[in-house]
Parts: sequence; C-alpha cells; structure tokens
Amino acid sequence: MKDILGIDTKNIMAFGDGDNDSGMIKNAGIGIAMENGMDKTKKAARYITKKNVESGVAYMVNKYLDGELE
Repeated sequence: MKDILGIDTKNIMAFGDGDNDSGMIKNAGIGIAMENGMDKTKKAARYITKKNVESGVAYMVNKYLDGELE
C-alpha cells in the first residue's frame, strides 16, 4: 500500500479469516483474525475478534476508536 497510496503499513488495519489472508494480517499495522478463521490466520494476527456473525469487524473497529488497541 505504501508504494501505491503512500500509506505506511503501520497505519493499516486488516481483517481476515482464510489462509490466504495470513500474509496481509501479518504485515498490517493492526492484523486481526476472525474467531471463526483458520488457524494459520489466527497465528499471524495480533488480535482475534468475534466471529463474522457476531459483528467481529465492527467490534474491533469500536475498540480501536475507543483507544483500547495499541
């Protein structure tokens, strides 16, 4: 993203649940795996959020906005 949009990866929050997301999760400033995600993705993540059906993305965005994530 830095080369394309000028955004440093430390300023990117990425969510994923599949094995194909693990690289993105690992390289993002805040990498978040879904609770129902694959083990490989969870291991790459800094945080694990609630399942997709439990609004896990919204949950973590709110935690970030509330200053609860590093």
